[in-house]
Amino acid sequence: MEQEKPYRENVGMVVFNSEGYVLAGDRIQYPGSFQFPQGGIDAGESPLAAARRELFEEIGLAVTEPAGEIGEWLTYEFPEDIPEHLKKFRGQKQKWFFFRWDGNPADLQLDLHEREFHSLKWMKMEDLAKEVVSFKRPTYDRIAREAARFLTDTSKPVLEYRRFGIGLDGYRLCEEVSIFLKPGEILGLIGESGCGKSITALAATGTLPEPGGYAAGEVLFIGRSIFAMKPDELRRLRGAEVGVIFQEPAQALNPLLTIGRQLNEVFEFHAEQAAERGLKASQRIPALLERVGFADPDRLLSTYPHELSGGMLQRVVIVMALLLKPSLIIADEPTTALDVTVQAQIMKLLVELKTEEQCGVLLITHNMGLVAQYADRLAVMYAGKVIEESPVDVFLSEPAHPYSRGLLDAIPDLERKHELKAIPGQVPAPAQYDDGCRFRNRCPKAFDACDKPVPVTAMGRDHRVQCWLFSRP
Repeated sequence: MEQEKPYRENVGMVVFNSEGYVLAGDRIQYPGSFQFPQGGIDAGESPLAAARRELFEEIGLAVTEPAGEIGEWLTYEFPEDIPEHLKKFRGQKQKWFFFRWDGNPADLQLDLHEREFHSLKWMKMEDLAKEVVSFKRPTYDRIAREAARFLTDTSKPVLEYRRFGIGLDGYRLCEEVSIFLKPGEILGLIGESGCGKSITALAATGTLPEPGGYAAGEVLFIGRSIFAMKPDELRRLRGAEVGVIFQEPAQALNPLLTIGRQLNEVFEFHAEQAAERGLKASQRIPALLERVGFADPDRLLSTYPHELSGGMLQRVVIVMALLLKPSLIIADEPTTALDVTVQAQIMKLLVELKTEEQCGVLLITHNMGLVAQYADRLAVMYAGKVIEESPVDVFLSEPAHPYSRGLLDAIPDLERKHELKAIPGQVPAPAQYDDGCRFRNRCPKAFDACDKPVPVTAMGRDHRVQCWLFSRP
């Protein structure tokens, strides 16, 4: 008896190149007889996983950096007057996703045997929807809008980690960290204490553990390698190009100097950069102090750190980080010591600054409410590795990694009575790190493959997860 073939979803794809040309269709053909996808993808298989399997492993095409899926279904209704052989597809759903093509455009062609739409060639974005048959035009209009986001999103990341790792005295503290932050964006970095969030962030200032420390991979600030910078370049970077809001403000301030003296030192140390940006201490310092809620900035400037509360010290450190309009702000638990009202005021300021000045904000926090309300994307760290990276809205509705799911389940729901779900166990110490999944001893879905090195699976645009559940061997 012949076995029934597994159900395969109907998919489409858009390919674009750096010249702004696009190619779109239900199937893509490589010279010869190859078509992708070959009838669709298996149930439960990510389209990008299918693309990796067929394009990369079997054919080995020169496609780099899969850009991801649109993230939702595109549905169209076939009209009554279409050919008889297509009527069974009325109301079908079709998922589209995107690739960037770096090879010769002539080597990638549409399937010329498709009868329900015109054969498309490489064309400018604005001409895409004009070339398809009328009943598919609304679908292609939507595809054109989505593809435009990829074609126009060419801004260089203000901060990028490429397979970054850091160790101390033979212990691996962080490994294979690959995340990026664009200008005008807030990236939330979340996870339990001891997962490596703060030490990963501080690497962006060239601050590494010494002696006995080592770093691997790359950390790039607007395309420049932090590790390749000379000491004088790092001094110009810290405070002027990269502002840091420290988690412990009392330790970040000198107890022997007044607040005014310490804030003015930033302008003295970076006088050249302040002049280039047209910033004067006498104007910038009082203006920012007022924006963070100090009603009498002049009186504050004459006080010493020990005379201020924890919340006031936190706001001073925030002002210090923002004085010279840095391109990157590293905010390590910036609202921990603040009440709810001041917290909202500070986050509103960060959002305004990242919009006004197009700076990037790396927000390190345990507060999922802050991430949900203010971040654009987030990265989840666990035991020194980024195990999931995702747009915030996707993460909140469809977290992929079991650890991510556990973090969300541990949040109280004030609208219903329920038992809080805690994640059992604790984060392993660096001495216990191995090459397998480091969450497996706490994971309810662990199985045999979790002892092996875990691959990264692309789940959609800007959504990646490191879990064997999505890359079963």
